[in-house]
Formats: sequence, C-alpha cells, structure tokens
Amino acid sequence: MEEPLRGNSRTERGLWKGKMMERAHGKDSIESFVEEIINGINKQGYGAFSLNDTSGYFSIQRAGAERYKNVACFVKNEYVLSISKYANIERSFFDNSPYDRLKRRTSPPQGLQLRRESWDLYPHHIEYVLKEDKDIIFQICRKACENFQF
Repeated sequence: MEEPLRGNSRTERGLWKGKMMERAHGKDSIESFVEEIINGINKQGYGAFSLNDTSGYFSIQRAGAERYKNVACFVKNEYVLSISKYANIERSFFDNSPYDRLKRRTSPPQGLQLRRESWDLYPHHIEYVLKEDKDIIFQICRKACENFQF
C-alpha cells in the first residue's frame, strides 16, 4: 500500500486542523484559568495582582510594580508554568507531596522568550495537565504571590 504525500491526504489535513483548534482552545483555557487564579488570590489579600498578556505567555503580575513584576508565567503554546525567583520558593518545595508529581524542567520554555543570561530570573519550570493539576497549580501560584518580594 502506498503512503499518501504529506499534507495531501484528507486525514492529515484533518489532524492538522484538529491540532490547531486544540492549540487555540488551549490558549483560551489557559487564559481563563490564570484569570481564575488571579481572582482567587486577590480575594485572599496577598496584594493586588493582574493578568499580563504577551505574545508568548500569560503572567500573574504584581499590580503597580515597574520592574520584575511577573510572579508566574503560563506559556501559551504548551502547559508549562515558570515561577519568578522573586517568589522566593525554594527548590525543595517541589520535593513534597502533592507538588512532587509534577514534572520539572531544567530550562525555560521557548514561549517565555528569555535570553540565556536571564534564565536565572525564572528558576522553576513545571509541566502540568490543566484538567488534572488545577488545584496544585493554584496552590503554587498562591504561595508565589504570598512570598513575592523584590
């Protein structure tokens, strides 16, 4: 049986369209998830935080801060959370349950748009499954906002 040329079969075009739709839907669900987190954190009184929407990521930012205002960044095209060093979260925090079940990365995702010399600004990169890890991600973001100091 002969294989169809790449991109010419109806099946492949349908799969590609499906992936694009899934990616677009993922961006919307990440944005609404980050808004939910910000609303929840603002109600708890750790200060005022807002949504920052860039081309590569959504971030929770400290309202009114001029420098180093991003507390946590959610990359748009993949499910990765990057946490600022100013959130003052130790690496050992992620060794405890339930955070230890999340996969950690050693380098930032491309969507974060960091130059190599700026990698130390975001020392924690966590992969997550949005449907399964919402509560854990909220707890991490709450801890980051609570401890955020520059």
